[in-house]
Amino acid sequence: MLINPNDIPQVSQDFMNNTHSEEVDIINTLFEEILLYEKGESSVDKVDTLYQEWVKHTVEHFTREEVEMLEAEFPAFNMHKQAHDQELAQMDKVFQAWKKDNDIKILKGYFIEVVPEWLIAHISSMDAMTANFLGGGMMMHRF
Repeated sequence: MLINPNDIPQVSQDFMNNTHSEEVDIINTLFEEILLYEKGESSVDKVDTLYQEWVKHTVEHFTREEVEMLEAEFPAFNMHKQAHDQELAQMDKVFQAWKKDNDIKILKGYFIEVVPEWLIAHISSMDAMTANFLGGGMMMHRF
């Protein structure tokens, strides 16, 4: 397991917490597949399919948050959307690098060195602030 679900901060909006939980499950499944591929026990197609499922889920995740922010006239919308756009661009860049020669070290390094830190930092800052604005107090504790 790459990310312990208990390490994910909870915010004051259940829809965001539920989406983050789904995201962690997808990330952990994909990371396990990366490790299997590294051992010769998986295929490029399986890794690609799971990565593309993660991207699709992430696009849906970010879009839902962005719609909520626009409807609520969230003042920091542009800053939050920019963070989303940058992450999606990074995900695409890493995938393209992987597709160039199927070097699993590219994906493994990205998942170990970038993904967990980015996700937790984004939830703790941007998402917490957004959730608080959307209604309810901020719940920045971990279970």
